Order: sequence, then C-alpha cells, then structure tokens
Amino acid sequence: MAKIIKFFVLLVIVSLWSLNYCKECYAGLKCDTQITAKSAIAIEWTTGKILF
Repeated sequence: MAKIIKFFVLLVIVSLWSLNYCKECYAGLKCDTQITAKSAIAIEWTTGKILF
C-alpha cells in the first residue's frame, strides 16, 4: 500500500513540475512567443483545414 501512495505522490509532483514547461498560446490570452519566421501556416486541429 505504501508503494502505491508513493507512486501517486511522485506522479502528482512530476505532473505539476511538467506544467511549467507546457506553455501554449490560446486566443484571447497574452503570450510572450516571438515569431520570426518568413512564412507560417495555421491548421485547425480537429479537421485539418488550413486557416492561414
């Protein structure tokens, strides 16, 4: 039983730690990403439709 509790505690710690590295920009939220590419493409995730 103690091993299961330790596993879940470790899982929670790793999950919370990884949230710091998952930075995505969403519409309406401020994002500090700098794009310097000469070209870009925007694709709708679920349908694969090219938006831009």
